[in-house]
Amino acid sequence: MPAVRLPAISPAAMLIAVVFLLTTAGVTMAQNGQNGQNNGQFINITVSAQIQTTVDIETRANINLGRVSPGQESITVNPREDPGAGVLRVSGSPGMLFRVSFQEQRELIRVGGGSPLVFLYDVSGAQTENQFLSEPITLENRDLQMSEDGEYFFWVGGTMQLEGDILGQYEGEFTIEIDFI
Repeated sequence: MPAVRLPAISPAAMLIAVVFLLTTAGVTMAQNGQNGQNNGQFINITVSAQIQTTVDIETRANINLGRVSPGQESITVNPREDPGAGVLRVSGSPGMLFRVSFQEQRELIRVGGGSPLVFLYDVSGAQTENQFLSEPITLENRDLQMSEDGEYFFWVGGTMQLEGDILGQYEGEFTIEIDFI
């Protein structure tokens, strides 16, 4: 007998359906009580839900911008080709659909003070740990799916303009948000 696949219901949609059912049951009980039925009787409804999907994010490598040469105007780390790209491994349920979002522009703060630098992030991703086969993550394709093994990989790079006195150490962060679909 062929397997039947039921459409997936997001946890939010499931919660809305449960609240709707509880509200409808409460209205019916109130109407029945007003009509003289079920007087003195109470109906208890217990509802529970367990969401067992968890997602883990592991940073495998930070972005390595390398050395800056005198007169260099910008630094670029290509997430699909550069070994200096940062690497994130996401693990979850096999085949799970998810959506990602991230800020494409962030300031890097100079340790000890001074002018910050602006970093424009560029991200690619794939279901397998193969950087060269990864695809750019853009506004149009941020709905993604875990592999059959429950994994997804991101490579993070970007571009930074080098203006003024840039010598020093800089710190910044890249935050990626994952939402279940």
